[in-house]
Amino acid sequence: MTNLQIWLRYILLGIIILTIIIGISISIIYLFKKNGKQQSNYLFGSLILLTSCTLLHQFLFLIKVYDQYPQMYFLPIYFSFSIGPLIYFFTKNTLYRGHSLTTKDLKHFILPIAQFSFFLFSFIQLEDKLHSIKNSIIFPYYGVFEKFIFVITVLLYIYFSKKYVYKKLDVEQTMVWERTNQFRLLVFLKITNYLFVLHGAILLSDPIFYKFFKIDINNYKPTLWLFYLTFSSIVIWFAIWGYAQEFLIFIEGKKIKLDPKESFLQILKKTIIGEKLYLNSNLKPSMLIKRFENISAKNIEIEIRQEKKQSFYDWLDKIRLEQMNNKSHYSKEEILYSGFRNLKSFYLQQKK
Repeated sequence: MTNLQIWLRYILLGIIILTIIIGISISIIYLFKKNGKQQSNYLFGSLILLTSCTLLHQFLFLIKVYDQYPQMYFLPIYFSFSIGPLIYFFTKNTLYRGHSLTTKDLKHFILPIAQFSFFLFSFIQLEDKLHSIKNSIIFPYYGVFEKFIFVITVLLYIYFSKKYVYKKLDVEQTMVWERTNQFRLLVFLKITNYLFVLHGAILLSDPIFYKFFKIDINNYKPTLWLFYLTFSSIVIWFAIWGYAQEFLIFIEGKKIKLDPKESFLQILKKTIIGEKLYLNSNLKPSMLIKRFENISAKNIEIEIRQEKKQSFYDWLDKIRLEQMNNKSHYSKEEILYSGFRNLKSFYLQQKK
């Protein structure tokens, strides 16, 4: 290897390691964040986490850990079949405030569960049995079929996800923030689609070239590096979009001047109710600061704590409960549609 190739290799490894760290960090934020619909947070957090783990599997292969420790090859951190269903259900869950996963949706996770079970079963086998699995007739074909199924299913799930967004955009919306979120989701899906088309083309070129031309393109360093870089770009894109949704999104609209005759919380509450911002389960203090003069997210939280003796999210849930029709029983869809992040937060507020 020349000095240039060595440096390029180190740069590639550095990019992959950094991508994995960023991906896992953003996934942890989504798995533990307070605002937003809880199931959507879990789905998006799982999407970034499992995609990052899949990249980690490929990274360990690149640095030849599996050559030194063959048992590690079946370490159950490879989740390629999970990516498509998670994108699809995250999209549906985000678009429809009353939507939640049901047992009927489990059929979409048959392949991911089977893939995880295969790796887990193989990983716990003794070393002599491990060699027999890798040298079996089925194993070499598994890799080829896995590539084709992975690419086809992911692109199909993205396609149907985009159809849901277009369908929603065709319906007239009264809330600007909801329509804005739909456009952002469409951008997420479109760029994800382009990245997977590029990665899929590189991934599938390996078995196609070998089958018809007897060329092993894995021996060509540029192609191999492109394979890793395209998948890394997918993880980076998920992380960038997730970061933007959590930290860079604000409620747009006309700036509201504060009236000294009226308390700030009264003005804030009127705005939240009047513009139906409480229906946005992702609403948080930092999203509101563009709407008011000389107010920070910290100011909003301090005002609520001092005057109402509760957190911003508890105060917001109280508003949501007040805006619901006074009934003895509410369906799951009605609760989620009213802006509550989950059923637990609704029942806790109801008891207060």
